[in-house]
Amino acid sequence: PSAILKFAAEYATNDPSTPFSSERQLYEVRAMQQLASALKSQPGDKSNLIKVPELYYFDENVHVIIMEDVSPPMISSATGDAPVYVSLDKMCQNPVGKNALGIVDQVGTQLGQFLIRLHRYTASESDRSSSNLRELFLVNEVSKEIDVQTCFRDIPRKLKEFEIVLEPTDEARLHEIIADMVLDYLDRPQSIIMGDFWYGNMILKLGGAGEQKTLEEISIIDWEFVTCAPSYVDLAHFLSEIWL
Repeated sequence: PSAILKFAAEYATNDPSTPFSSERQLYEVRAMQQLASALKSQPGDKSNLIKVPELYYFDENVHVIIMEDVSPPMISSATGDAPVYVSLDKMCQNPVGKNALGIVDQVGTQLGQFLIRLHRYTASESDRSSSNLRELFLVNEVSKEIDVQTCFRDIPRKLKEFEIVLEPTDEARLHEIIADMVLDYLDRPQSIIMGDFWYGNMILKLGGAGEQKTLEEISIIDWEFVTCAPSYVDLAHFLSEIWL
């Protein structure tokens, strides 16, 4: 079986000019271990197909993780029933199987149920085990700062970049809304959120021979942004990417 070696530099992968401490790996490790274990132990729907990659090794000093490869190389099969691994964004762009629409509908249900489990369980501060979990991720402030910068504070700059001009009253109102959203995001740790819940971070494992596929597993990857924040953030990330 294959594995993934993941190195964390001191900057954001998609923007080297944005500092992003390698400490973020610590939160991803906690998500793959403590959080995944806690969610798995919760009573719920036995039809749950969602998982988090298994952690094999972590060296905090050299910033390296070795973990399960949830989209291993394709293996040919004489019967044509070898699993197919595809990210949800690729599945939406280039559907796999004649029943792809049904598969995607099933994925949506699974993801919605997962968010309900994650947010409900970790929002209950009266539950000591949930509170202990929250403390593991509450200190991941850097991820929130990066998120509010890209999702909220950058909006006026992007409007100018695309030559969208607002009336002065509308511009003032926009700045008020952005300030309110930033404050809410940073100061209201409602529940544990995945923090980067977009459809490129969801890997589907599809089974079945021929054109009729079955959904066997959904792996959610890249937990570096996991923190405590308003629950709507995960849903907003997902919906914005789907809309785009």
